[in-house]
Amino acid sequence: MSAIGFRSLALLAAAALCPVWSAAAATYRHPLGVFSVPLPPGWTGKTGAITNVDLSTAGNAYGSIDILPPDRATEFKDRFLKMWKLGYKVQSSGNVRVNGVTGTYQIVRALDSGTRADTVIRIVIAPAGTASVLMILICPVAEWDRWKASFATIEHGLRFVTFGEKAAFTPLPQ
Repeated sequence: MSAIGFRSLALLAAAALCPVWSAAAATYRHPLGVFSVPLPPGWTGKTGAITNVDLSTAGNAYGSIDILPPDRATEFKDRFLKMWKLGYKVQSSGNVRVNGVTGTYQIVRALDSGTRADTVIRIVIAPAGTASVLMILICPVAEWDRWKASFATIEHGLRFVTFGEKAAFTPLPQ
């Protein structure tokens, strides 16, 4: 192989590995600059309440990210799960890293009382400085394999202005 051919091949390989040269993913940025989250292809983010973003796709997956006082995140999660009138069951739970800190996750299987559809819900609660983040991602059980990579992109890509245990974000009063 000639030197020019080798250089061209090396440049092509570098372009394939370099994120600067690859297609950029969309990013939702909170209007107050509180956080940003990558949006997988086909996903959109819309500001709901002042400390909330609603995530959706053209498909059957959707979710939300809320910034809450630490003592309210678990309460809100429990209230959300009670809305599933036909019941729910925790399939798995454990620890997860979000924005450089350890949080908890649950994967819940529930029956939607409106459609009677079997639904999977991934719930993540993590400290966000002086607040907590509550992330809820939902899709039909039959589509879990289709959406779980998108859920992981959102979950692991969430970033606050100040990272880690010493982040200083305080949510607005409810």
